[in-house]
Order: sequence, then structure tokens, then C-alpha cells
Amino acid sequence: MISAEQELVRARQYLADGNYFQATLVCDQVLRTAPDFPGAQELHTTLSKVNLGFGTAAEQRMPGPMYLDWLRWFHDAMRPATYLEIGVETGQSMRFAKAPTRAVGVDPKMSIQWAMQTQVDLFEMTSDQFFATQDLRKVLGHDFVEFAFLDGLHTFDQTLRDFIHVEKFAHRQTVVVLHDVLPATPITADRDRKTVFWVGDTWKILPILREYRPDLRIITIPTYPSGLAVVTGLDPTSSRLNEVFDEAVQRFLPVRLEENVAQFERFLNQIPNDAAFVANWLKTESRV
Repeated sequence: MISAEQELVRARQYLADGNYFQATLVCDQVLRTAPDFPGAQELHTTLSKVNLGFGTAAEQRMPGPMYLDWLRWFHDAMRPATYLEIGVETGQSMRFAKAPTRAVGVDPKMSIQWAMQTQVDLFEMTSDQFFATQDLRKVLGHDFVEFAFLDGLHTFDQTLRDFIHVEKFAHRQTVVVLHDVLPATPITADRDRKTVFWVGDTWKILPILREYRPDLRIITIPTYPSGLAVVTGLDPTSSRLNEVFDEAVQRFLPVRLEENVAQFERFLNQIPNDAAFVANWLKTESRV
């Protein structure tokens, strides 16, 4: 059996290696089993300050309404007939869908803690399983999905797959919102998790869409904690992304944000964190 002393040594090594997430997990385990072990509380305090710093960096870069405020706003402004959410978790964002919106939620591990305000069909499975076994049109009882929120795995390839699937059921005015596209610090944007406050490499979806689908219209809202990308102009007849999927994944898998910050900024099309601006943009897009 590993002793508390050995575990604490392991936690300190993770800290030295810059893996704050694993360091925190191990340190927390020591505190649960041996709360008075010398040095455990001091290490916990150090890690808490480091982890808090990543969240503070995001707050400073993205002041104003947070992403949940925006999801409520989109539902209120659009009043979509149909809504799809991938990554439901507790239902915290799904609850903003209001009757008569017909909503569908997909998540392999749900723990619903919020009351829904409309009819919601929940599918406890991965998004890949959902699209392989379900006909979204039949589930929605509608020909198109008008609003979708993609917040599944924190990986760009899965987000790209989800987007490809959703586009097949979209029309030109469908609005797709992507979460975790604007990391405030490079270390939180790694594919392999090293921080408690973690965005993952979902941000790579933006340069991919910009390069392979320049016909799409995309803006990025700098909203805490990790930004929202808003995509319109979808084309259900397009097979472009499916055709280049393997190429795009191979190209972007090794790309790291810390080495490409300037290039990444070019793909953002970042707009103010302001409802009036977005409302005007959506109104303009609906006339295109």
C-alpha cells in the first residue's frame, strides 16, 4: 500500500512537472486519508493559488456576461422551434429552452439537477452513438434543428464530428454555438489535461472551419470561462468537412496554442461581449 509520504512525493513531482491537475488529485487524496500529514495542507494551499490563477486569467480576459447568460439570451431572442444540446451534464444550460421549443439532449453521463421548461428528450449515450442510432428529424418531429449547443468532449476532433452531424439537419439560418473555443492561457488549452481549470483543444475547431469552410459565418464572443463561437450559414448538402476530416485531424493534432497564439487570434473574429451587437449580427445574417 502506498503511504501518505509516497503520495505526497508524487504530488510534488507532478507540481514540478507542471501537471497541476494530477498534483491536485493526489494531494486531495492524501488530505482525505491523512489530513494531518505534515506538508499536505501547505501543498494544497500552493496548488489552490495556482489553480485559482488560471480562472482569474479567464475572468480578466472575458469580463461581462458569462456563457450561461448567453445561452439564456439565445433562447429568449431566437425562440427556436427545435434545440439540440450535446453535453447536457446537470441540465444547467438545457433548462433555458422554453416551451414550445422541442429540445433534445445527449450526454453519456447525465445527472440532471435542474427543472426543464419544455419537452426534452434525453439520450444517455455518446454523440457518436446518438447520430449512429437515431434520426434527429424523427426525434425532434421537425425537418431542421434551429439552434444547437455543442459542449461535449474537450477535443477538437469530437467537436468537429458533432458539427458535421448537426449540419446535416440544419438550414442556412440555423445557429450553432460552440463552447470552449477561447482559452485564456495556453496551458489550459492542451489536449492532455494539466490544470483543474481546463478548456482542452476544442479551440482548434475555429482554424479548421475557417480554412475548410470559408462559406460559414463565425463570430467569437469573449464570455467567461472559455468563450462561445457562433456559427451560421450552414449547408446540409455540403460534404466538405467529412471529406477532409482525417486530413484536418492529422494536421491539427500536434498543434499547440503556446506556439501559435498569434496565428490563432486571426481566426477568432472576436466581437464585443454585448447582446446588442450579437442581435444586430444575427439580424443581418438572417437576411443573407
